[in-house]
Amino acid sequence: MKNKLALFILVLSFLSSVFGILGKQNDNIVQGSFNNPSKLSIVYNISLSGNGSKQMISTSDGGSLVNSNLDSIRYVITKLSPDGIVEWERIIGVDTPITIRNIVEIPNVGYEVTGYIFLGNNAILYPNCRYVVRLNLKGEITANWPIRKGSKNAKVYGVNPIIRCSNGTYVTISDFINQTKILIPYFWRYDTDGNLINEVILDTMWWATLYINTMFETADGGFGVLLSGRDTDDVSGKMQFWKLDNTGKKLWSKEIDSWNSIDYATFCSAIETKDGGFAVVALNSTPEGDTAHTILRKFDLNGNLLFRNKFALALWNAPTQIIETPLGNLLVGGFTQNNDTWHFVPKSSDYFLFKTSSIGELKWMDSFGDNESGDRVLDLYAIDDHTIVISGFTGLIDNSYAGTRNLKSTIIKISDLASAVSEQPAEPDGIHLFPNPTSTQFTLSGVEGVASVRVVNSLGEEVKQFTHVSSQYSIDVSDLVSGLYFVSIRTAKGAVVKPMMVSR
Repeated sequence: MKNKLALFILVLSFLSSVFGILGKQNDNIVQGSFNNPSKLSIVYNISLSGNGSKQMISTSDGGSLVNSNLDSIRYVITKLSPDGIVEWERIIGVDTPITIRNIVEIPNVGYEVTGYIFLGNNAILYPNCRYVVRLNLKGEITANWPIRKGSKNAKVYGVNPIIRCSNGTYVTISDFINQTKILIPYFWRYDTDGNLINEVILDTMWWATLYINTMFETADGGFGVLLSGRDTDDVSGKMQFWKLDNTGKKLWSKEIDSWNSIDYATFCSAIETKDGGFAVVALNSTPEGDTAHTILRKFDLNGNLLFRNKFALALWNAPTQIIETPLGNLLVGGFTQNNDTWHFVPKSSDYFLFKTSSIGELKWMDSFGDNESGDRVLDLYAIDDHTIVISGFTGLIDNSYAGTRNLKSTIIKISDLASAVSEQPAEPDGIHLFPNPTSTQFTLSGVEGVASVRVVNSLGEEVKQFTHVSSQYSIDVSDLVSGLYFVSIRTAKGAVVKPMMVSR
């Protein structure tokens, strides 16, 4: 009995921050028959302005900041409260066509939006200009960079990331088109006002096309880069993960899955993990047994492959983002087919999520969404190890622009606690707690000789206490907020602690 109590105390210690106040679900984006998740609990599901959420970050006040397409040249930045309530919106790109590539929070100051301004149709004569817009905590524009042309940047649509580094400088990788019209990747660093500090040629190998999927600063001040492209004019291509030092010099590179369509190159993501390694997810675009898998790779700091695992829920499973949870687990989001086809059918896809351990062992996998239109996860972050916020869109009908104008940006907060609690193994103590999860009350059975029952929240605070409990006893919890609780049952033999989920 002491071992059981110790186990539940350990569970309480690392989940204590998980289950605060959860908002009420608000399914106002559903267009058809909504397919609810089987292993996850939706806390809220809301729609925002815009045709598909792009980037999303968690903010220091517990809320979210979301970047969404408003139309072909404008974006809308939305600030959400911890409960998913819109606090303010700011439209960026009213007068000039833009592409937003990154959003960050500057503690106690506000937020930064970085991207590109496109000045003309001739990419050689009118290259893109990098820009930064600074907002205060209320979403009011406080400053921005003056227009600055990239000296060698000839990327027409400005799709490559621009990241703000820990030292306040900005780094990007651009494509320079030389006289033979071959792309050469350049590393660029700018100061806080947008002035060029240095540039480095990253690769002497010529690329016919180059797309930077992911770029991030590493703990040692260097950079991780996931990129794809072609070295010929064929439609097939390649994907690589690069490790750069803090000057932009390439230390090593690793081949990832090759791809057979430029569209497939966007279905991948990479992060640095807390143990100093790198996790990379990509779509295996060559089906194995009629199934397109999500491939999860883990490299150590020197680029040695630690594992390569593949995951599939249906015949088509495409990742778009990977993150690490506070406890070191890996979370992957994307989309999967909700019909029996191995190739991507836009109007028949669902939100797709799975969680693994740090060594790639599957913990759970789930999908959900509107059965009559395409749904896709584009970004996500973990509030804690069991509570996730995802951004994406619903309403995709086809891959053309006409098919994307009806997209709706979605923000969904979910928890895997419901499945974690319901899948607890039966305890050999004869005491049963049901239903679990519950919304109004739960019942204890097999509690003969019980002296008292205490209900404790995730902060260790007692919220209910009962004495002289009968053999089957029902307890009202309709006044408790949604979240995780622990029911401590004291008997003549000692104490039994059982987790209990309140979910509405």
